[in-house]
Amino acid sequence: VFDQAEVDREKQVILKEIVMRSTPPEARINQRNNEIVYPISNKQYPVIGYTNLFKKLTREDLVDYYQTRYVPNNMVFVVTGDINAEEMMDKLKLTFQDFPRRILVPVHQPLQPKREGTLEFVEEFNVQQPKIYLTWILPAEDYVEQPAIKAAIEILFRNRKSPIRYKLLEELQLVNYIYAYTRSSMIYPEGEIAIVFEAKRTEYIDDIIGIIDDELEHYAQVGIEEKDLQSLINKNRAQKLLSTPSVSSESNRIGWSMIRYGVPDRFESYLELQETLSTEDIREVIAEYLCDQNRIIFNAVPLGEKQLLEDIKDTDIVKSDPQKIRISDKLTLIHRQNSEKPLIRGVIWLPLSSEYESMVTAGNLDLMLDLMFKGSKDFESLDISEWKEDHAVRVNHEINRLGTTIQFKCLKDDFQTLSKMLFDAFNNPVFPESELALAKKDADAYYKRSLTDAFDLHQEFIRSTLFPNSKDGVSNKDILENVNMMTRKDLLDLQNRYFRTDEMIVTLFGDLNEDEAIVIVEDIYRNFPHDPEFPEKTISDMLVTDKVFINQYELEQVNLSLNFLAPALGDRDFLTMRAIYALLKGARGRLYNATRGNNDLAYFAFADYQFTEDFAYFRLTSQTSIDKKDELISVLKNEIDRFMKELVSDEELRIAIEEDQKIIKAYLNDNQLPYFMTYYESIGLGYDYLYHSTEYLSRVTPEDIKNAANKYFVEATIIVSEPVNTVKLLVD
Repeated sequence: VFDQAEVDREKQVILKEIVMRSTPPEARINQRNNEIVYPISNKQYPVIGYTNLFKKLTREDLVDYYQTRYVPNNMVFVVTGDINAEEMMDKLKLTFQDFPRRILVPVHQPLQPKREGTLEFVEEFNVQQPKIYLTWILPAEDYVEQPAIKAAIEILFRNRKSPIRYKLLEELQLVNYIYAYTRSSMIYPEGEIAIVFEAKRTEYIDDIIGIIDDELEHYAQVGIEEKDLQSLINKNRAQKLLSTPSVSSESNRIGWSMIRYGVPDRFESYLELQETLSTEDIREVIAEYLCDQNRIIFNAVPLGEKQLLEDIKDTDIVKSDPQKIRISDKLTLIHRQNSEKPLIRGVIWLPLSSEYESMVTAGNLDLMLDLMFKGSKDFESLDISEWKEDHAVRVNHEINRLGTTIQFKCLKDDFQTLSKMLFDAFNNPVFPESELALAKKDADAYYKRSLTDAFDLHQEFIRSTLFPNSKDGVSNKDILENVNMMTRKDLLDLQNRYFRTDEMIVTLFGDLNEDEAIVIVEDIYRNFPHDPEFPEKTISDMLVTDKVFINQYELEQVNLSLNFLAPALGDRDFLTMRAIYALLKGARGRLYNATRGNNDLAYFAFADYQFTEDFAYFRLTSQTSIDKKDELISVLKNEIDRFMKELVSDEELRIAIEEDQKIIKAYLNDNQLPYFMTYYESIGLGYDYLYHSTEYLSRVTPEDIKNAANKYFVEATIIVSEPVNTVKLLVD
């Protein structure tokens, strides 16, 4: 009927409701966030509407809307309770028999695409404490990842002991609350992921966001534990079983589930999806979605504090250019101050090289380094693991031909404890029997996995072919046997003999001024074992022959590589070979154009240039199918022959160097830069090589490239791993 008097009366009631719901500061903040996040989408509008538009509504508007939208084909009818379903269906059919279906005109829903880069907004509201939203747009085509995203944020934010929530709320006490959510539905053209928190003080906001980002980056690299994933699944199932909803809430839930997902109960199917997830799935969505910097940050701060936050951003952050400080002939510091976040990133480089290993000790130094940090005199292994997890501290190590690096990243407040752990590991490792046993089991599992990994098998075949009867040609099985032979006493002897140095490079980036950094570096050096007595290095000779070597396995992929000798570090042709590498790599490089751009020959193809002062090789690696193997080899050889027969144009060389510089610039941030600066300083090119590489490579001429190619590319050792004839091919 829509009686006019009732319409007028109800409009006054609803106007009061709009005021009640829309005027509180919290409501204004939520609405403003929607407007900022969704400037194109209909989600920018408040569901309850605007008073100025609502006042203009007439009875005729209501009748028209009712007749347009309240039709059977736009309706979900839910009945819950002690009923007979068949009788209820008969009643429904009778009731709606004269209720005609009508054409339902779709509502236009403009798509809100991802916003490029980080967009940050600061606005003042009549509140006492700041509220912050970090929001990512989730495209509809990515809804398939929503179960993994939801699992990730529940593990990281939902419970009291969830790592990010616990750290910010209880350990550091920087927030009053923090939560995260993800929304997606078949009725929306896009979804969202959001992290919301209330900071105790406005000046804490940047530090909190920095900690969230670093924690997310940490879990994007190391992932979450299987027990946490299973705990989440068990908890979700238990909550469903333990819930006793009222008939009204159950009806409401079913109705919304039908509207949003087209099924009355999504729980079981959703739980089945969660149960198929792996910890690697969770790690991948954290890396892809939560570490994505295409996001919107909305800071709703108390009145008068917008300028405070802007002043903090402008004046309190100190950033310096990286610099090298020679503390002594044996000790070098590379330092960069950045007070944007209370973090320290560090790299310790030692001249402990894998070239000190032999055929019977290959793999042992890496085992020793790994177990050094899993238990020492003053720190139990489990205590170390728990402390690192609770504080999101990362410690990684690597040993290769060029030396050993130990990388770490932690909050500045945690560095004192971390340094004590490191120093005790340097001087008093325990090498617990339990950890040694676990390491051997892990090595055995890795070996077994490698037996069914085509790329691993191919790499092993390369080593055995190019370096026969030498350390670099040792098989995975022999490395496993070396590891299994190690005892705790062997590890203690190995550490006491090898883990010593008088030479060290330490790189420190973060919230440290120069004086603080020097004190830390001197402390690290003082607490490190000295007086090394290294044996002679074992330098393997690489087989060079213009032959093809075939390895057959029970796998479908064809892996192949073309291998060449190359100029060693310090050779006059070193930069020339780097220029050749630049010409081949990248999406605009010769390899891509030859194998993917102009031909459909390979799944991937890349160049690799490895070098030390004593040894170097250049390699092209690719993977394809058996029917395209010969053509791919021919195409790769042709690209090498072109360097030998033709002069590269100045324009192509210039573009390749520019592209190389673009890739390098991607690493010029405080996450990657400490490692690369340490690396280039350790090999003698200088910590600032990345900044000058374009200048160095620009000195290479087309004639230099042709001469070097004819010097090093004359003979190619071609190594192929391919399926045996009995393998049933998935792709013929």
